[in-house]
Amino acid sequence: DSDLAKFLYATLGRISEQELDDAAAAITAYEEAVRQAGDQPELLLALDRLYEKTKNYESLLEILERRASVAGTEYEQAEICYRMATIQREQFNDSSRSLLSLRRSLEYSPSHEGAIRELESMLADSDFFEEVSEILESVYRTLNDTTRLAALFERRIGLAGSSEERLEARRTLARVLEEEVGDVGAAQRILQQGVVEEPSSLGTLEELARLASVTGEWR
Repeated sequence: DSDLAKFLYATLGRISEQELDDAAAAITAYEEAVRQAGDQPELLLALDRLYEKTKNYESLLEILERRASVAGTEYEQAEICYRMATIQREQFNDSSRSLLSLRRSLEYSPSHEGAIRELESMLADSDFFEEVSEILESVYRTLNDTTRLAALFERRIGLAGSSEERLEARRTLARVLEEEVGDVGAAQRILQQGVVEEPSSLGTLEELARLASVTGEWR
């Protein structure tokens, strides 16, 4: 009887963990309960807790993956993927896998602040800046967070490798400031910096003149 076997093994796991303080025996019991009954959320949650307690991070990641597949809500799935990302980065120093997990987290819940903060911390890694900034740009636009979107483009300007790339980043930022933030004066100042650096760009000069006609800041 698989239901009875699951009940007995889960009871054994609970007693081993809570009364005997024997994490290894508890893990063995809960694993057997899962073999009897399949990936039931309460059994996976117990193994999640025990693997974290024993610092068995490889097994913990496997359990989290399985928990994500049976989670009841998209936010719960996002939270699990976020936890996977932090473990992959902090315990295995694997930024590539962490980035994939963060992307999944935001697919489930675009407003997940933990995942957003983790991505923002990865902007400092030049190897991942382009990919991370593209993800964050999409997130900020979805959330209509124009302040953080503008700050992201400012970072792109600072990290651009050539004057042409910096100019293009400034023109994009100017559009964001004008059309999405509603700050035409700030957009004009950004383009002025671009003209100082690259005065031969006629397109930028024309755009600057258009903005000056709006702000009246001709001087």
